[in-house]
Amino acid sequence: MQTDHHKEMPERAVINPESMASDLKSGIKEIARFLGKNERQTYHLCASGQLPGAFKMGRIWHLRASTFVEAIKRREREHGGA
Repeated sequence: MQTDHHKEMPERAVINPESMASDLKSGIKEIARFLGKNERQTYHLCASGQLPGAFKMGRIWHLRASTFVEAIKRREREHGGA
């Protein structure tokens, strides 16, 4: 008796590389521009772990903008919003 294993597998999420690329901010300069901060402040936020969605690959800092925005929304909900 054969079973249909395909029915048991969850659907895979479709990943759009173009939207992922636009979501990724690369380099302190680009991250600073996105945040509206200067580069020194931005580097400090990244290096100290205070910036949700920031990670370092090699020598370059990156920011996943959607992760950052979601963290801000979550904090606003938890603390009554601004």
